[in-house]
Amino acid sequence: MRKLLLLFILCPVFFANAQVDLSKGLVAYYPFTGNANDVSGNDLNGEVAGSFLTTDRFGNQNAAYWFEGTLTSYIKVPDNDLLDFKGKFSFSLWYYKDTAQPESDFQGLFYKGRDVENSYGFVLTYNKETFYVRDFTERPSAAVDSPMSFLNWHHVVGVLDDSSNSLRLYMNGVLVHEESTTSFTSKNNYPLVFGRHFRNPDGFFTYEYAFRGKIDDARFYNRILNVPVENGQLYIENISNYQGITITDIAGRIVYVNNQTSTNSYLDLSSLKPGTYILNAFSGSEKFSNKVLIK
Repeated sequence: MRKLLLLFILCPVFFANAQVDLSKGLVAYYPFTGNANDVSGNDLNGEVAGSFLTTDRFGNQNAAYWFEGTLTSYIKVPDNDLLDFKGKFSFSLWYYKDTAQPESDFQGLFYKGRDVENSYGFVLTYNKETFYVRDFTERPSAAVDSPMSFLNWHHVVGVLDDSSNSLRLYMNGVLVHEESTTSFTSKNNYPLVFGRHFRNPDGFFTYEYAFRGKIDDARFYNRILNVPVENGQLYIENISNYQGITITDIAGRIVYVNNQTSTNSYLDLSSLKPGTYILNAFSGSEKFSNKVLIK
């Protein structure tokens, strides 16, 4: 029987029966469902300060965290050697931007280390979103050329790849920037912080780049994520929350309809001939589309 695993539907092109293991190399995973605990098995649990549980991108209650955009609203994960990376590093998370930023402002979704020293993070400014790594000699970064929309959820994946000496940023399943870099090692005694920047390990002093909005499903890996397959799976995880799926052939004819009346993670595509199709997934007013190659 030809089947398509639903979790892979937003890769640029994907294949039936592909298998991945998103637990491989997983250092920390924060689903933010009811608390800020790490469910990777490494117990790198977060300490919540002035941030509140809220709705996630599917409208589920107490399934993401809200950050006030102040210095007293953040989640801190105590320093641990597992959060220091050498050469290979990936992260994935969802975020929702609540308000526009002044031209002089920064908003930090997460940081590990002071931004002018040995560190890494993902930060928003008024004109772009930036993934950066920094040692004591250089600060390569990968950024989207224009800011993502406000009052919407966005998925971001950042990859540091020492095999190709590159830093890559993916927004909503699409590669938006790739930057050359040299070998990078992150080693500091700072906590991993969501929602603001710590200028020292204790978090004192000003200009701490506070973020106003929501963060959900944050993952950190000590390896290079396989793109596009794993990026696509992370983009459309929890697929049972999507209300409808249709598949059309390249002529635009609908050849398959699934209204998601069950939580089955597979589509039975045994009636379709090998070829290229377009898969569309619907969630409320949102529509996601991409190519499917069936063998």
